[in-house]
Amino acid sequence: MMARRDVAHLRALERKGALELAGPIPEAKSGLVVIRAASRDEAERIADADPFVTHGVRTMELRRWLLSCDDNDHMLP
Repeated sequence: MMARRDVAHLRALERKGALELAGPIPEAKSGLVVIRAASRDEAERIADADPFVTHGVRTMELRRWLLSCDDNDHMLP
């Protein structure tokens, strides 16, 4: 039941354009969710709304990730 709620939550994030990647990390018995947010506050709201978090099943560790790409010169030749 909880997994279905989490999948529904992830699908809703995907429809909003906020979900980049998500999946389990079996070795750590956890998972990774990469979201797109305009601010840290927005990212915290998204993380806090996750059903696994709201039901006390999991905790979230929120980290900022800077994507390397041609647009920000992180992929210099």
